[in-house]
Amino acid sequence: MSMLDAGLLQDLPATLTGVAAALCLTAAPAFRDRRMILLAQLAAGICFSAHYVCLGISVAAAANMLGSVQTAAALFSARSAAMNRLGYALIGLMALAGLFF
Repeated sequence: MSMLDAGLLQDLPATLTGVAAALCLTAAPAFRDRRMILLAQLAAGICFSAHYVCLGISVAAAANMLGSVQTAAALFSARSAAMNRLGYALIGLMALAGLFF
């Protein structure tokens, strides 16, 4: 096994999670149903978060998890006023995190 192969195997989790995230994000507009679009975006957010964890970039991973929570709240916002308010509260939290980091 060459050094290049060893390096690729070591980076395999980061590569796979990054590719999965890109595929989910690219596929999201292909869906016609709001729920399916949001589910694809949720999957992309979780995969991006895992990708950044694999790369050791914790701030980016946390920001993507915060976005994933907002996407999950959007999934349930039509059924629950509390989820709708949570979605708006997360916007403020994201702005604060952006200013902080």
